[in-house]
Amino acid sequence: MSALARVRAAYFAGESTLPPTVRVRTWRNLFHDVDERSESRPFRLLSRGTRQLLGLRTLFSVSGLRLIVLDEPWEGLDPDASRWLTEAMRARRDAGVTLLVSSHRLHELAGVCDRYVFLNRGFATVVAGNAVARNGMVTGDALPATFDAVRRRAR
Repeated sequence: MSALARVRAAYFAGESTLPPTVRVRTWRNLFHDVDERSESRPFRLLSRGTRQLLGLRTLFSVSGLRLIVLDEPWEGLDPDASRWLTEAMRARRDAGVTLLVSSHRLHELAGVCDRYVFLNRGFATVVAGNAVARNGMVTGDALPATFDAVRRRAR
């Protein structure tokens, strides 16, 4: 078995990654704010943000993962859930887990990534986090400015 075959990985591409017929009570231990009246409701009847959050909490509850691939993970999340996700991602990163995140919401990525890959007109430009940092921190406004600079250089 190759080393690559032994990597424990997970992929999450939003609510469509999750089974729509599962009942809410399945996730009760991950989502403590579930109203008892909604426990028997099918997952598909919850709000988009709630489905997204339940899926992400499910994924982040899995231990032993070495690679997590997330496609637009902040979609539909309210500010509290967004904050939880950012903190969960940082904790996993700090624990040595590799996160590959696709997002058009650059401000959410601030301080989460070690490297940023900007896609522009079919080309990828890799930028180290410290190259984006201002005064030692990557901020929500620094990433769009970096992307604009990448686009200008590509012309």
